[in-house]
Amino acid sequence: MKKRNVFLFGAGAAMPWGGPSTGLLTESVRSSGFFMKDGRTRITDYIYNELLKQGYQPWEANFETIINVVEELIIYHSSFNGTVNTNSLFKTFMELKNSENLLNFAVHGEKKHGYQLEIPPGRLYEDSERSFYNETPGQMFFQTLLRELITNINAAIIEYSYHSDGHSVILKRRNEFINSSFVEFMQGIASDGILRMYNLNYDRIFKVLAERSGIPVFEGFDCSETLSYDVPGQAPDLVRILEDTGSHCHYNLHGSGHWIVENEDHTQLPNPRIYMSPFMVLPINKSNAVMQIERGRTVVVSNIITGYQKAQKSFVAPFKQMQSAFDRDCLSADTLYIIGYSFGDEHVNATIRSAVIYNPKLKIVIVDPAYSEIKDLKNYNKLTVIFMKHFTGWFDYIGIRRKVKDDYEAYFGERLHVYSVGLQEFINERLTGSFT
Repeated sequence: MKKRNVFLFGAGAAMPWGGPSTGLLTESVRSSGFFMKDGRTRITDYIYNELLKQGYQPWEANFETIINVVEELIIYHSSFNGTVNTNSLFKTFMELKNSENLLNFAVHGEKKHGYQLEIPPGRLYEDSERSFYNETPGQMFFQTLLRELITNINAAIIEYSYHSDGHSVILKRRNEFINSSFVEFMQGIASDGILRMYNLNYDRIFKVLAERSGIPVFEGFDCSETLSYDVPGQAPDLVRILEDTGSHCHYNLHGSGHWIVENEDHTQLPNPRIYMSPFMVLPINKSNAVMQIERGRTVVVSNIITGYQKAQKSFVAPFKQMQSAFDRDCLSADTLYIIGYSFGDEHVNATIRSAVIYNPKLKIVIVDPAYSEIKDLKNYNKLTVIFMKHFTGWFDYIGIRRKVKDDYEAYFGERLHVYSVGLQEFINERLTGSFT
């Protein structure tokens, strides 16, 4: 029987190709979007500084936290029942301080079905969409702000991972070494095993490289490394995502810069659906797709999931089916490689915890240079402590830490292996046999 190898790629895994760090994305979000009524302060920068005043550490007040505040403001200003304009539960029982200074907009013309916004007041917002689904003006304002922020993140994805038949950033000369190393590593695993890749980033780098090396990889949509421009949008194959356990796969658990959201179905009713696009999409050019997965909590459906509503938004297809596949694969995996992921998403951690409990054969390999950065609790470093916090008690015993090399340690009776290196160094040392 072929070995089942599951890979979970976090933000650190994309850095060898130029993927942005959390700090860079945070700076980008803080410096973009709309100004407050003073005309000088960005709403996002105000949110960041308010978080720091409330005791958040800078690494906690990152771009996802800022976006989550914007998403909570959407909920606060939306209606619990749009048809009768019932206030949200939040607005019914609490009042936000300084909120009026954030609402730097005016309704363009009359407030009626199909109205638009002036941002700031007196100037019709150039990318203004119309209100067709009972949105309140405050809700529309923060939805538009969120659309700008998501667009900026998509633009950052394009910079390091654009790939088409005519042009590819992934295949640029500067990436030749990491591309060839990654391909050789994956070919070795795929030669006698099943390769199941799950990506928390919004790119297709690993899918593209695998396909170019002759490894057929299913990514939830029936396509190869590129899509034909003759097919503007391809629907996901939800049945195959759930039922195909024997193919190599690459699933974007939090969405992709190549996904596109259509707000309406063929009857022009609000029913958000996600398609694969042959080109990368900027959400600023698309209308907001909104829905209430939980009653009274309006969420914006976008091609990528960020912020802290990931569990909610993961109920939308194909997110839901890909998450289910990840659950199943971790429960049957022989080895789970966790690369560049800092255990910040609880719905992902829950899957890993379940696998530790119910899959006794599972070996976990963590690859992240941050493991060697901060020492804590005697000989255990910071991220190992985080891992133990999540998973100690689910292993049969902790066992003795075995230091194999300066950058390689084993725990929990050899079930957990920690490599304090980046992806490129890990691959290189695996290929040369330096890690044993």
